[in-house]
Parts: sequence; structure tokens; C-alpha cells
Amino acid sequence: MGPVSDPTHETQHNPENLEEEMNKLIQMYVMMRSKLEDKKGATMVEYGLMLALIAAVAAAGAGLIGTNANTMFGAIAAKLPATIP
Repeated sequence: MGPVSDPTHETQHNPENLEEEMNKLIQMYVMMRSKLEDKKGATMVEYGLMLALIAAVAAAGAGLIGTNANTMFGAIAAKLPATIP
């Protein structure tokens, strides 16, 4: 059984073109692999930014809670009788 010819594909599978086709496949593989790695890197950056934002919000929230708690305990202490040592 001979090779199947494909009219839409001009390159025939023969030993002379095999090396060229293999090089093209390797180049496509390397290109696709680099694209996937770039996505992973971008995703890690996005996660890092989200983590930084969450940490900033948590720190600001803790600061506000601390200030409000201090004010509340100060008001309670002011209402207590001064006779307690």
C-alpha cells in the first residue's frame, strides 16, 4: 500500500522532507510549551496580586477594629467608678 496523497497538503512524505517536517513539529512543540509556561507564570502573578490585596484589606480591617475596640474600652473605663484601683 503506497502513501496517501492529500491534495490540500503540498508537502509529500519522503525522506528529503522528513527532517524539515520534524523541525517544524519541534518548533511548534517548543512554541506551544512556552505559551503554556507563560500562562502559568501569569496565573502565579495574578494569584500573588490577589494575595497582596487580601493582605492589605485584612491589615486595614485589623487596624480599624483595633482602633474601634480601643475607643470602646476607653468609653467603658470612663464609665466605671473611680473607686476601683
